[in-house]
Amino acid sequence: MTRTAPVALGFDFGGTKCAIVLGSSDGAVVDEAAIKTAAYATADALVDAALLRGHALLRGREAAAVGVATMGITREEGVDLAPNVAGWSRLHLPAALRAHFPGVPVRVENDVKAAHRAEIRWGALRGSGPSAYLNLGTGVALSLALDGRIVDGAHGAFGEMAYAWRPDEPGYGVGRAPLEERLGGGALDRELSRRFHVASLSEAFSLRVERADIAGFLNERLAEIGWWVGQALLLLDVEVLCVGGGIARHLQVFGPSWEAQWGGRLPFPPELTRARFAERAGVMGALTLAWEA
Repeated sequence: MTRTAPVALGFDFGGTKCAIVLGSSDGAVVDEAAIKTAAYATADALVDAALLRGHALLRGREAAAVGVATMGITREEGVDLAPNVAGWSRLHLPAALRAHFPGVPVRVENDVKAAHRAEIRWGALRGSGPSAYLNLGTGVALSLALDGRIVDGAHGAFGEMAYAWRPDEPGYGVGRAPLEERLGGGALDRELSRRFHVASLSEAFSLRVERADIAGFLNERLAEIGWWVGQALLLLDVEVLCVGGGIARHLQVFGPSWEAQWGGRLPFPPELTRARFAERAGVMGALTLAWEA
């Protein structure tokens, strides 16, 4: 009798959608689905719907393990540093997973750290030494891996660059994330719309050759992001920096300017590379978590 290869479930909960993937231990995707965050009135309803969709993908098979990549820092009693989805901070996510998948190994981790794991296991960082993963999307965050191990920090908040501030800016204590509010993908989209009547960052990149004003805006904002990342790299001293998230698709445009900026300032500039999974980083990270569970 032929045995069916084991499969694991991965869930990537984000601000706009939850992506769900069914995959094998070599990273191959067997099936996948997605649901929109805005379609559900509460965080609990979103989670229940996603977990039921995961069961549907299994089609009666048993999951070998379940992995969840999500924003913030997940604890039994709630989620810290996840302000973008209403009710997420009060969510009891581990308990919900155990109830839906009794007896199945479950692992939950921050989405950026999970994406870093995927790149180490199956992607652009396979076989690399000390590395950092930079998420450039709606949010901005870093992850660090030393000897193949992801660094969490004392409270799980290592690399939360979104909360970096300038001297004149309010910060976390009053519910603000200054760097993300100024340089995250959503913030850049809004500023482009307001100043240049451009719908999105992607459109701005496509217009940069013919629009000097848009090119100047992009150069200025991306140079500032590069400056902040450079300060972090000075502390981290990694071999490779892997960039993922939606803005990473334009790395060939701004990457050379970052390398030029860092080349004259960092004692040991890292190799700069684009993530293999890019915008699918979260869901592939969730699948990695499942198999590591």
